[in-house]
Amino acid sequence: MMNRELLESLKQVHFLTQLHSKGVISADIYLERRTALDKKTAELQKKLLSSQQTNKLDEVIGQTEKLLSILYEGTPITRFDADIFGDIVDKIEVGHEAFCFYLKNGLHLLEKR
Repeated sequence: MMNRELLESLKQVHFLTQLHSKGVISADIYLERRTALDKKTAELQKKLLSSQQTNKLDEVIGQTEKLLSILYEGTPITRFDADIFGDIVDKIEVGHEAFCFYLKNGLHLLEKR
């Protein structure tokens, strides 16, 4: 919904600019309406960013809860289990001095050699 409103606001700015450049509307009217549209656009962008950040945070919390349930509610792991490992670890980067586990919830665990 916000994406649609933001797109509409940007279209209105473009249309308003075209009208002004063709001399259809005066500079005063252009500035007044452009200022209002810029304010509306900025507010919509701020709301959209906040919504995206909230969604990302919800995703991280959900993934962390899943990791905790895997680690604490399962039976003790006595040998490597590829399925459990795949549920916990997103990727591993190996360097000369250390390696890093990137977990599904966004955490990074650095292990030095």
